[in-house]
Amino acid sequence: MTASEGEGPVTGAGYPQGPCPWGDACGGCELEAVPQPERVERLRTRVALALGLDAPPAWVDSPRPTAHRARIKLAIDGGRVGYRAARSHDLVEFGTCRIARPEIQAVLPRLRAWVATYGEPFDRAFSGVALRAYGDDYRTFRVIDVLERSPASAAGIKKDDVFVAIDGVPADQLRLWMINDMFERPNAYTVTILRGNRTLTVNLTPAKLI
Repeated sequence: MTASEGEGPVTGAGYPQGPCPWGDACGGCELEAVPQPERVERLRTRVALALGLDAPPAWVDSPRPTAHRARIKLAIDGGRVGYRAARSHDLVEFGTCRIARPEIQAVLPRLRAWVATYGEPFDRAFSGVALRAYGDDYRTFRVIDVLERSPASAAGIKKDDVFVAIDGVPADQLRLWMINDMFERPNAYTVTILRGNRTLTVNLTPAKLI
């Protein structure tokens, strides 16, 4: 898949050079402008937090400076296919995504054609709450952001709330990736939160993205 007219110069593999043409709008590559050493440390820390590791894992550079990712998460809205903008429901349609492997790029035109013909098939949901894991065991889940007009905002969840339990399951029995996976399903959840000295219960139902 090659960049269309107006998308900037491309390499022989069909990937844009220089800053990504969609980087300011797309929410997928927020670390692109960060120098490589700092980027590595940030990514190592994120992996440790997400997996509950005691220390950041070792780092091995990919042999591919671009086109290295074998999995990307796309949204479909109104027959359009793209990424969600950072902290937003807005959809960003892109031409050539430099981080996606060529095999994924080859599938994108077929996916877009399928959606144009048959509609929007996926059933992914969105909560609008961003959590971060803290503590020695990374099982203290604190709210670091709540998107306006999202299901989390409607439920009354606020920044700095701490998740104590979900559907009666104590937070110390969960992992951050488990909670993120749960909140991508359009199910109703009873969430127990700690806000200051108060323990509250809210009902959160992630909404379908599409």
